[in-house]
Amino acid sequence: KINLESLHRLIAYSLFAAKHGLVFEEKCRLLDVLTNDSVLYQISQNHSDRMVDIIGELSKYSNVTVKQRVWNFFETLENDCSRDRYIYCFSKMFDRKFLQEYVTNNLNGIDVWYIFVLLIEGDIEYDEKIWNLFLKIINDESIKNNKNGNSVFFDKVRQTILYCLIIILKGYDVNITDLQEYKQYSVHLEFMLNPEAFDYSKVDTRDNMWVNLIYSRQYGKYFLEHKKEIITDGLIKIFKNGLASENQQKIMYGFLLEKAEIGEFAR
Repeated sequence: KINLESLHRLIAYSLFAAKHGLVFEEKCRLLDVLTNDSVLYQISQNHSDRMVDIIGELSKYSNVTVKQRVWNFFETLENDCSRDRYIYCFSKMFDRKFLQEYVTNNLNGIDVWYIFVLLIEGDIEYDEKIWNLFLKIINDESIKNNKNGNSVFFDKVRQTILYCLIIILKGYDVNITDLQEYKQYSVHLEFMLNPEAFDYSKVDTRDNMWVNLIYSRQYGKYFLEHKKEIITDGLIKIFKNGLASENQQKIMYGFLLEKAEIGEFAR
């Protein structure tokens, strides 16, 4: 029976194999190993994001036998947390109709991160109940934060708001003004609610979400209109000293600067 240490070694090997490439038969064999009962048990108890990525990548090589094995093990799980974790890890091997029903029927018990990823990955369809759940979490946790001043509650509010903003960027039909009263928790939300009046000196070019917003069809034009406020002396100095992050380079060289400006800016 595989233990956690062995599982971690298996993850390391799988990452190496994925990086350096495997032929079809080898990928099928690796998937076969990853879906034996010992490994399935460990994943249901202790998953990692790396393992989820590997399983998602290899799932395209799964056959009826592998999918049935994954399903059979799922039916043996009695703990709700283990079942939810398992669904999240092996979502690509489950029927979409089943996933939709499972999430809908267990909406209030599943970790919100699992729901968010399943939605963004297209494994489940958007449902207004999901949006309402996120709003309820934000409201409940903000009340706890205001009452107790606990940073844990604050972080959960901020993280769930981020999920909502990404859902909006993905084009789902939701009303951003539902989040109006929580704008103090998120500078990104503050921007999205009123981009015309936003203070663009608040844009942190190192931040992933700002990259998403800048490259988005809905909001990209606002950053072009206000690029002088974004390209501060401090940001210029970072580039002059060769310290620009990957995100900063994406924003500057890939979006804000015209071709004629890039050469001058880089000197």
